Amino acid sequence: MLNYINANVRHIIRPSYLMLFLLPFTFLVSTFLHAQTEIFFDSFESGAFDLNYWEPVPGPNNGIVEVVLDATAPDDFFTVRMGKSSDGDLNTNELRLYLNLAGYSQVALEFWIKDFYDETGPFDGIYFSDDSAQTATKVFQLDPGGWRDNAWGKLPPLDVDGLAADNGLLLNERFVIIFKQMGTGDFNTLYDEDGILLDAVRVYDPEINYSALPYANSFESGSLDNTLSWAFPAYPAPGTTVPDYIRPGGLVRAFEDATAPDGNWAVQMSRRSDGNTTTNAIDLHLDLSGVADVDLQYWIRDFYNEDHEEDGIFFSDDGGNSFKKVFDFLPTTWNDNFWGKLPPLDVDRRAFREGLALTSNFVIRFQQRGIGDLNTLYDEDGLILDLIQVQDPEILYVPVLPAQPFTDGFETGQFGKMWRWANPFFPDTTARDGLLRPGGFVGIQQVNPHSEFFHATMGRRNDGVSTTNALDLHLDLAGTQGAKLHFWIADYYDETGPSDGIWLSVDGGSTFEKIFQLDPSVWANNEYQEITVGISDSAAVHGMVLSDSCVIRFQQNGLGDFNTLYDEDGFRIDDVSVMVDSRTGIEQIPGSQIAGHFELSQNYPNPFNPSTTIQYRLANSARVELRIYDQLGQLVQTLVSAEQPAGTYEVQWDGKNQAGTRVASGIYFYHITTGSWQETRKMLLIQ
Repeated sequence: MLNYINANVRHIIRPSYLMLFLLPFTFLVSTFLHAQTEIFFDSFESGAFDLNYWEPVPGPNNGIVEVVLDATAPDDFFTVRMGKSSDGDLNTNELRLYLNLAGYSQVALEFWIKDFYDETGPFDGIYFSDDSAQTATKVFQLDPGGWRDNAWGKLPPLDVDGLAADNGLLLNERFVIIFKQMGTGDFNTLYDEDGILLDAVRVYDPEINYSALPYANSFESGSLDNTLSWAFPAYPAPGTTVPDYIRPGGLVRAFEDATAPDGNWAVQMSRRSDGNTTTNAIDLHLDLSGVADVDLQYWIRDFYNEDHEEDGIFFSDDGGNSFKKVFDFLPTTWNDNFWGKLPPLDVDRRAFREGLALTSNFVIRFQQRGIGDLNTLYDEDGLILDLIQVQDPEILYVPVLPAQPFTDGFETGQFGKMWRWANPFFPDTTARDGLLRPGGFVGIQQVNPHSEFFHATMGRRNDGVSTTNALDLHLDLAGTQGAKLHFWIADYYDETGPSDGIWLSVDGGSTFEKIFQLDPSVWANNEYQEITVGISDSAAVHGMVLSDSCVIRFQQNGLGDFNTLYDEDGFRIDDVSVMVDSRTGIEQIPGSQIAGHFELSQNYPNPFNPSTTIQYRLANSARVELRIYDQLGQLVQTLVSAEQPAGTYEVQWDGKNQAGTRVASGIYFYHITTGSWQETRKMLLIQ
């Protein structure tokens, strides 16, 4: 009888091992959760090998390859063991799995494995054949000498199609996966002992899905899926860790967590039990083509993890074939076993800095390394994640006019698009002390507003180590004079530090200058006071020209939270306003009139190479200036500088500067101005 347990089974009917050919046969039964198509599954619950697709090949020196009743089996009651019936000469056993993989482009292999005190041998491993086992190629080394003895575990899913291609093998109707074990001992611990046990062997099409934005996952389905999946971080080489750190003791799974900040589930990266150094990874697959701005947010909890080079976030723009590390996790400096959030990770800028493009097969890898499990009896290590979100922040640079000042008392209960919780260490470092830690907090609360009900808050979620927080306000101040910032601030027992203050950027946050020192040590604790900062005057002092991409940064540093039991630190900010005396060349026009008649469209294609088209519409005759700027605000090219009648226009940019030289890959801004209207958009050039 054919075995098609819980599967879309595709396999070869093999009435006899002496057959010189294979008859392809396909059963279509069911689809695995999350669109993963199961090709084959067997947990050996029949108590014997189904010889339609298994071929046990015991070695000549008392070798055994057999299905046995096993009280420790991770999947029901039966397992396979490969070893010897008695101690003696060196022996090699094989277990062959015959599959029809014709028509598949993605194939993964998972299995449970237990090392019965086995030593690593040159023949231990997984082998592939595409000619019905007439020849076989070793594709993966099993290394039981480096594993925890006599403990069940799972390796990350093996990339069957990738390993086959690397070795010149085809996924065809004569494909064979071969498990080999080598040793001299039996399953008795009196003298020598050697052996490997297997269970729940699963072959499937992962059907990897590259999700469009926005993306969010709080793991309430109770499992990972084909967008966010357990990864094999040492493959393809060089990977993001060394192969020696891939062990069955590693653990990546969704689990019920009563402490989860969003829902009841979270995902953990750790070990099943204490043991040798192990690296775990989770890959998030995204389609970022045509996207210019991307933010990544997540909740994270450090379970007593130590700092390692492997810990952090990695990016790939080629479907996971190669990675660049873009962010370090430093859990030794975090509060142990507390949930927290870091500021949104600026994916597009991080990628650009590493020479990566936002592609249709972009991968974000979360990675953790450790030796301990999630039990505090001995060693403990792990990182836990919840509510992973990736989205376009849709940052809005609000124009400020004499008759239209910017004001915000946060009464919507959430930050508008002009506000952003910022990273004071990237791309420019405005922090002068402290570090970036998940214990930091920037949000809106109702605890103690200056007026009405809500206020912004900057501090820590709990007491800990010095943390610097930043909150950015994005404004269009091009051509303004007499710009001033007003706000009310209450100091919650905060001490004055070099990071505390107001900072200004005129290039979209690429670079900053400190323009005002906040000095909470001399303020009355927990009482609001008004502060005024001359933006125009400060810009002039620092040789800055106010632009349409100005960022005003509020920054705070401290080690305490808003609880007075121990340490306490923090700012409460309310009733923020920015006013200007005048604005050159800009008249106040009702928003509906602007939106209805003047329009600057998103360039297409975007990202682009070698050229892109920009379309705009004029409500009436006007002098038009359409210019390209780089991320530093430097003029790259002037596309239009002319009087034009009302109508719709298209203009192409060929990726060249005013000297006719092609510019580098990266983010660029195109900015249009008329006598009564201006607008800026972002685009991405990929060489």
